[in-house]
Amino acid sequence: MIAKNFIITSLQKRISKEELSGFILYLFGSSSRSNDFSDIDLLIVYDENLISVKSAILFRNKIFCCLKENCNTIIDICLLSKSENNQTYFSEKENAIELTLFNL
Repeated sequence: MIAKNFIITSLQKRISKEELSGFILYLFGSSSRSNDFSDIDLLIVYDENLISVKSAILFRNKIFCCLKENCNTIIDICLLSKSENNQTYFSEKENAIELTLFNL
């Protein structure tokens, strides 16, 4: 899939393995199912026991900037704590695909 490969390649250049610690990235929406999409939908889930809300927001902003500089498609990023994702089943309901940037 074009969006998945673009995201992984773009982020591997700018995000370190250490920065990813405590975060899980997901792709969902039309960009996860097809090469014909109008936007890119990402979900960032952070472990609230390891990551502060402020740090999670800064990480989200970095992800957005990394992707936006190489893409003119609309990028929407949802940010949820691990407990919020578990309570709402968001990633499951959206059939989100976990993105693996590095083999950890």
